[in-house]
Amino acid sequence: MNPGLALASGLAAGLAVAVPLGAVGVLLIREGIERGLRGGLPAATAVAAVDLLYAAAAVVLGAVAAPLVAHWDPYPALAGGAALLAIAAAGLARSLSRGSAPSGTAAVLRSGPQAAGLPEQAAAGVPVGRCLRRFAMFFGLTLVNPATLVCFAAMAAGLPQLSGDPAAGAAFVAGAGVASFAWQALLVVGGGLLSGRSGPGLRRASGIVGSAAVGIFGLLLVAGAVL
Repeated sequence: MNPGLALASGLAAGLAVAVPLGAVGVLLIREGIERGLRGGLPAATAVAAVDLLYAAAAVVLGAVAAPLVAHWDPYPALAGGAALLAIAAAGLARSLSRGSAPSGTAAVLRSGPQAAGLPEQAAAGVPVGRCLRRFAMFFGLTLVNPATLVCFAAMAAGLPQLSGDPAAGAAFVAGAGVASFAWQALLVVGGGLLSGRSGPGLRRASGIVGSAAVGIFGLLLVAGAVL
């Protein structure tokens, strides 16, 4: 696969995984509200780092499995596309029916910044130790979400060209990481602009948009396998 096309695929995959606004996304907005851009960037970087690691794992696992499934074409792409369509349908249904904050974040949003361990005022300077603690906390919160790996694995399964081309695989992973970081940083910036007004409507809209992106990616994989 052309590295440029692999990079574009990685960017699309990173956005498809990152855009749905769940518990971590709400907390990133909260980071922006309470800490500002400089204070919230460590958290955004941590989330993007996990997405990058999961994208790399998906590509590597796909490369390991490639010799076993080389003769199964186009079924791996069909399976990956079908999995993404199922994930998109479930996410869309959840977003359309959701009327409150995601589980695990409602108490934080009701109780205020002290309940989340956040200061009332964003500090003018951001100590290195505090940045590392925020990075570690958000890295751990994101790492325990296996759905991210499932999404990336399904996408990589539909792009068998990545398995035999290290440059294309690296471009795909880089694209996923860049797209994820851009979105997470945007959430932090948006947190400051929203000033705490990130209600259910925003979560619902972002969930619908993210699910649609996942579904479109799934349709493209299925279409590429059939046509």
